[in-house]
Amino acid sequence: MTTPVFPKRAASPSLFKSGLSIIYKTPRESERIRFNAGWRAKLPFIFWVVASVAVLAAESWAQNVERISDVIYAKHDGVALTMDIFKPEKPNGAAVIKIVSGGWNSNHKGISDGTWPKYGYTTFVVVHGTQPRFHIDEIVSDVQRAVRFVRANADKYGIDPNKIGVTGSSAGGHLSLMLAVKGDSGDAKASDPIDRVSSEV
Repeated sequence: MTTPVFPKRAASPSLFKSGLSIIYKTPRESERIRFNAGWRAKLPFIFWVVASVAVLAAESWAQNVERISDVIYAKHDGVALTMDIFKPEKPNGAAVIKIVSGGWNSNHKGISDGTWPKYGYTTFVVVHGTQPRFHIDEIVSDVQRAVRFVRANADKYGIDPNKIGVTGSSAGGHLSLMLAVKGDSGDAKASDPIDRVSSEV
């Protein structure tokens, strides 16, 4: 029986060491390896270009923002509760309510717009009554009142009353969830027109 003879691959000066083995490459494979290595060398520059374009695009889309400070949305127990409103130059009609709260303590030092207004979102940053003076159920009522206030003044601030979202971190996140699950349609018999408005988000 004749033993088949297979043609040997043409060896090239280009070779790779892998562990203890030496693997010879054909000229075509060597060329492909050099091509791939060239692209890998250019990747950092390509990433830099893409990142620079993204930053420039974001800056070109960013808008001037008007801040309205200390807007009173509720008064009770001798306390006036306020929010700061950040209005974009070109609003998209949607609103973000940001709740400033940590451990159910809230103060004006924590106010920031979260950068949402730069992308068209009118942002309402809410400061609520603070523990230990106010209990959590009272604080939930405060933020519900804030939502009602925003919705009742939708035309004034140029937003769609059906496009209101809410966010917050720490206790602000908890209060956001409470708004999501405890929103109601308002009290139609309330003497205050704001309390007749929905607190749903």
